[in-house]
Amino acid sequence: MAMKKFLICDNDNDLLELLNIYLKSKGYDFMLVNQGNMVMETLKRNHIQLVFLDLNLADMHGTEIIEQIRKDPQTKDTTIILLTASLRAKRNMDKMNVDGFVEKPFDLKDLDRMIRKKLKK
Repeated sequence: MAMKKFLICDNDNDLLELLNIYLKSKGYDFMLVNQGNMVMETLKRNHIQLVFLDLNLADMHGTEIIEQIRKDPQTKDTTIILLTASLRAKRNMDKMNVDGFVEKPFDLKDLDRMIRKKLKK
């Protein structure tokens, strides 16, 4: 069975560069975007079922993206994991309709475990 592709959206380009190197070394099939307005198109074009999403993006807030994902019949079942330093977001995960939380700063091994866990579903 082919490994499922996932998406990471964060406006921190240094973090994305680090994740690119690390995740490639682990053999993952993934995509990286640094703008919220790229998420929906990327999800739909690439049939991605797992997204790691920062809330504080330059062009739009992550909650807007979550709302778009959940409203669209093609993407409504996408697994969404918040990738943020906001502890308030962690407390409000249920209200935000997301499936998990990775607190920044994070250990790459912890992120790797989360990816493996979510891709198994």
